[in-house]
Amino acid sequence: MKYVISLLCIHLSALALSQDLLYVGAQNGLIVRDSASLEAKRIGKFNSGDQVALIERTKDKITILDHQNKLQGRWYQVKSTATPEVLTGFVFSGYLTFQQPNKSHRIRLNGYDLLIAEASQSEFDNSNHVGTTDSLLNKEQSVQKGYLYIKAPMELQLKLSDGSFFTLKKEVFDEQFQGYSFVHFDLNRNIYVVWENWLEAGHPIMVNASNGKITTIVGTSFSTNQDETLTANYASDIGAGWTPNGIQLFEIQKKGVVKELFKFDPRDSSGEVWGPIDLQWNEDASILMKCIMNNADSGYFTIYKKIQFKKIDNDK
Repeated sequence: MKYVISLLCIHLSALALSQDLLYVGAQNGLIVRDSASLEAKRIGKFNSGDQVALIERTKDKITILDHQNKLQGRWYQVKSTATPEVLTGFVFSGYLTFQQPNKSHRIRLNGYDLLIAEASQSEFDNSNHVGTTDSLLNKEQSVQKGYLYIKAPMELQLKLSDGSFFTLKKEVFDEQFQGYSFVHFDLNRNIYVVWENWLEAGHPIMVNASNGKITTIVGTSFSTNQDETLTANYASDIGAGWTPNGIQLFEIQKKGVVKELFKFDPRDSSGEVWGPIDLQWNEDASILMKCIMNNADSGYFTIYKKIQFKKIDNDK
């Protein structure tokens, strides 16, 4: 009996340890100290993506300022798991995560080949192009210029390219639906962005001003490439999952028609839980993303990703 109990205890201990494996999410690595203090001696450094095993957590949370970002966490005592020499010490948990942050994935989506890979902050900061917002009209400006008429919280009238008006209204009553909130009209892209309010949550939609077509979109932010041929819609919802998350690519066609090419949610496509908070265009087939990811203490830290995409040639 004692032998059985001993085996059970060993099994449970191994299981508990396997549940406390973490990864380093800090892009430039994570400093290891000999005690739980910023003034403590540095005894080493973990690289981004390194796996560590948790030994213990301190109780008190601390806040660290990193490049204007406030990160909350606490001190974790950890030890390395995949290095020739075992390194044991204390690290700040704000940059520890339960997922490996720098994985690369290649997937096929709606006839496109997508490569999602790690990028750097310097790549993102030194990108030559920033999505323009000078063509956006808010609610007051859209009303003043005659593009928008608010009939009621449940009904909006949007001016189309041919001068007619498209009525945005739920035809069937739903007690969960709470009305519309107008976000903006994009003169250059010829699209309206409106938020649908629902009792439990909400989500944004896009109305094409060329034909009145409604498309459910990921978020309210867009970034457009230099040639004005592609625009990417993005948003971060990595919490409860009530609203969309990820990135959505559209082609800007002639006569103001905007066609969806693909929509990528990291949770669905790669099993990762991160979301973009800003985009930069590196080139037509490469989008740089500034993203947030959950840390080990129910907070967030910043990572950088790159999506390269190309149309799949079915003849090959």
